[in-house]
Amino acid sequence: MELDTDDTISSTYDALQGIMSCLKNHDKDGIVYYLYKNENLSFQMKETLKTFKSNLEIVLNASESKYSNGPIEGINRMIKQIQRTAFGFRNFHHLISRIKLQQTRTKPNTKTELEAA
Repeated sequence: MELDTDDTISSTYDALQGIMSCLKNHDKDGIVYYLYKNENLSFQMKETLKTFKSNLEIVLNASESKYSNGPIEGINRMIKQIQRTAFGFRNFHHLISRIKLQQTRTKPNTKTELEAA
């Protein structure tokens, strides 16, 4: 026995998955296709697509690049958390030392080719 899904939910899900797939595969034509194919979508998805359309050039440029500012944002968040929990360091060098210590704790343990041999 199958459950009948709402057409709005189904088409919204398909549009979301299509856009995510196109972004992952750097498919500009696919992105444009999904942005302008807005039949039977939820209000929230239509608003999101409207924002993407108004920034279409930026979205397409971002889809070309394999780089992201995510790692830098993560570092900024870590530094702000250290500052927040420390309630201010008396010495700036202590803050820098704490940041370096935290970064070495969270780095993945990857071996270079020379170490692996």
